[in-house]
Amino acid sequence: MTGNTPTASGSYNGGLENLPRFHEKWTGKSCTINGSFICPWESQFADSPWVYGGNYYKAPVRSWSYDQMFNDVSNLPPFTPMVVRATDVVSW
Repeated sequence: MTGNTPTASGSYNGGLENLPRFHEKWTGKSCTINGSFICPWESQFADSPWVYGGNYYKAPVRSWSYDQMFNDVSNLPPFTPMVVRATDVVSW
């Protein structure tokens, strides 16, 4: 769970591939994440414009997948946000 920065005209924020904010050079290295990403707010601290390459950042090889265990609500991590919908079943 993390915050992100908005994409503005002429200022791409890096999108989903930048949601885990890597700040190092990952040239030739891999990052494996098996889980899910949640982005419920805008970042308050990591809010500088996204810059790829140069002296600051090189992306890792990303090996990401959704964990199918999350399809069963009993396997969700603690404090996972839930949405509940109420429906009228009887009317007067």
